[in-house]
Amino acid sequence: MKWYRLAAEQEIGPAQCNLGLCYQTGRGVPQNQQEAVKWFLRAARQGDKTAQHNLAVHYANLEAAAEHAAEESADEAIESDTQG
Repeated sequence: MKWYRLAAEQEIGPAQCNLGLCYQTGRGVPQNQQEAVKWFLRAARQGDKTAQHNLAVHYANLEAAAEHAAEESADEAIESDTQG
């Protein structure tokens, strides 16, 4: 982990992407999605294709989760309305 961080801080894209993966999965560090995105963004800005892919997947998952939560909320509101 030490070497990934040192390389990432030196703006080495693949190291930044790998550090992001570590934060995303909790491998060697506490899991932290905000830190993962921070490192993916830094790597993606340098053209790292894996980091760009990881960001796309991350944002797609967030969108899907938000959509699911909205649907559940709407279902609960309808159920509450019909019972009340």
